[in-house]
Amino acid sequence: MAHRLSRFWHFIWHHRYITAFTIFLLIIGVIDNNSWLFRYEVRSHNKELQEKITELEQQCTRDSIALTKLASGQEAVEDIARVQLYMRSADEDVYIVVNGDSLQNE
Repeated sequence: MAHRLSRFWHFIWHHRYITAFTIFLLIIGVIDNNSWLFRYEVRSHNKELQEKITELEQQCTRDSIALTKLASGQEAVEDIARVQLYMRSADEDVYIVVNGDSLQNE
């Protein structure tokens, strides 16, 4: 056992620069708080958040346009009530047509 340990330390000492460089890469790459692995995870999370921000900005734009239309007149209010809320006036019937493919997916 002592002979193996002696050979191991001799190998480490003989290749001390390679060993030090390997330990350095291990610390920088994986173990450290600012490691490459941590930075990769942060960048991927950042990318997901940027996509979410873009999606929410587009939704905000659509909602602002709808709000502007609502403020502009009674026709827009009726249009939104009919299309999105399926409301109808007293003297009309509303038929909702559903595509057969969407029923199969559900």
